[in-house]
Amino acid sequence: MTASSIIWAVIERLLGFHTSRIAAHSLFSYLYIVVAVMLYYAALREIRHTTQYRMNWRQGMISGIIMGLVVMILAPVTQAIIHQFISPDYFTNAIKQAVDAGYVSPDDAPKYFNLSSYMMQSMIIPMPFGALVSSIIASFMKNKTIT
Repeated sequence: MTASSIIWAVIERLLGFHTSRIAAHSLFSYLYIVVAVMLYYAALREIRHTTQYRMNWRQGMISGIIMGLVVMILAPVTQAIIHQFISPDYFTNAIKQAVDAGYVSPDDAPKYFNLSSYMMQSMIIPMPFGALVSSIIASFMKNKTIT
């Protein structure tokens, strides 16, 4: 998940979603949910395969929580890589766009668009997302044979 987040950020930057198309960045970012769900599915499928094609819902849920925990722990490093190396001007561009669009005041924008804020947000989301997605996927995968 960490590597895919970094790759996704590179794609966003190359497509202009960190610069000229920054107004559409949040909408484009929602597409990453599809990637994340596919990665959770692949991981659970592999876990089930290594447990000789047996997995109950609880095992899938616990696996998802563990994956979410790993993503959560690595999230600050991921955000630092993205915003220091891949897109160092992202926050400046995001602040300008948000202020110009009237979404936020010039005084409040830097409080939201900064590395600390993004690190914190990226640590909060993985646990509930991993638990929810894994519980749904595990309910379909439990005790079924993989072909």
